[in-house]
Amino acid sequence: MPVRTELSPFGLLVTPVPGEDVSDLAPALLARWVGQHRLVVLRGFRSVSPDALADCARAFGPLLRWEFGEVYDITGVDPVLFHWDGPFVEQTPSYLLFHCPAAPPSGWEMTFCDTTRLLASLPPAELRRWESVSVTYQGGYGDCTCTSRLVDIHPITGRRVLRYQEPLDPAAFTIPLLLEFAGVPDAAGLVGELRDRLYDPRFSFTHAWQDGDFVLVDNHAVLHRREGLGAVGRPALHRVHIL
Repeated sequence: MPVRTELSPFGLLVTPVPGEDVSDLAPALLARWVGQHRLVVLRGFRSVSPDALADCARAFGPLLRWEFGEVYDITGVDPVLFHWDGPFVEQTPSYLLFHCPAAPPSGWEMTFCDTTRLLASLPPAELRRWESVSVTYQGGYGDCTCTSRLVDIHPITGRRVLRYQEPLDPAAFTIPLLLEFAGVPDAAGLVGELRDRLYDPRFSFTHAWQDGDFVLVDNHAVLHRREGLGAVGRPALHRVHIL
């Protein structure tokens, strides 16, 4: 049985016993750990190829396939603000599986926010106010439009989750993302409130990649962001969406 260590303020670190591979971990066990901790870091396991990563992920369920295939190579040098994956697709992925075969020497940290923990901290009146809000997003990759409730219900656990993509200013980001709010009189004030909560260390965990790391994330409950690479030519992160 692998060694498990709880992370702060949430998450679970799992390290293998000698000779244990990621493929040896039962999908039902990993799903239970993610359900309990929202995020699982698998460290010290042997790295796998992109095809093998897809095979490991497929044990959980069907994969979301994009025009580039099932495995996305994350190589962008720009930072990415808090978001959930899949707002513009027909079915939101349940899990994200990241793999870092070779970590960059610095930078590229990824931060994850447990929105179930965040929402549980809100005073009842503030929670009710947030629950009345919906957000329309315009832009992003593919220049699409979608509308989502700010506070939604997790399709598996039934808990409240936050559905939010931080706005991307056209003056500062190559691919902008514009937001239009309904149900709130002071949109700018709400954006400020959301930012304060998302970046609060009580709810967010920052992961610094090490060689070979795998990270499995509950995409319904957790928003994520990452720092920019700062230079072209760094090793790629690999990501798979599990439906």
